[in-house]
Amino acid sequence: MNDKQSRKQRAQQVHGWMGGGELDWLYENAVGKRLVIELGSWCGKSSIMLAVADELICVDTWQGDGSDKHNEAIGSGLNPRKEWERNLKPEIDAGKVAPYVCDLYSGEDILFELLEGCADMVFIDAAHDRDSVATDIRTARRLLKPGGLLCGHDYQFEGVNEAVNALVPKHENPVKSIWVQA
Repeated sequence: MNDKQSRKQRAQQVHGWMGGGELDWLYENAVGKRLVIELGSWCGKSSIMLAVADELICVDTWQGDGSDKHNEAIGSGLNPRKEWERNLKPEIDAGKVAPYVCDLYSGEDILFELLEGCADMVFIDAAHDRDSVATDIRTARRLLKPGGLLCGHDYQFEGVNEAVNALVPKHENPVKSIWVQA
């Protein structure tokens, strides 16, 4: 079994809402990247695939986005942060993946100032309302180096596609609900 298949098999066991084609796309686009930043990591399903990059920084509150899906999962006893740590243990232990606990919508954060212009890829999958996604897109643009890959998940949600259509008018949807700046 190759690395991609192994990661995909691990990822498919993780709580989350991303399908196989999306997982493949993440892996293929993170390969060879020096620094990837993931805004919104939940339990680590996508993080496992993105961790093929040299370094992955996962930014989240690990408290959910207030949606019914997240509230129901947490209400049933799921601890997203502990799940994320368990699911990414090999990569964390190898020093390839680091968590960063942060409320993306509370204002400026020192991490974003330090990493401005450094990321090869930013993947957005945090909150799903228009204003939050718009904030994520603006943050991602600051983090990306010139020519970096701006992309995200859940384009099928109204708030996500409204923000993407407004701020990334030249985008593509290469697979299912992933959007990519063209």
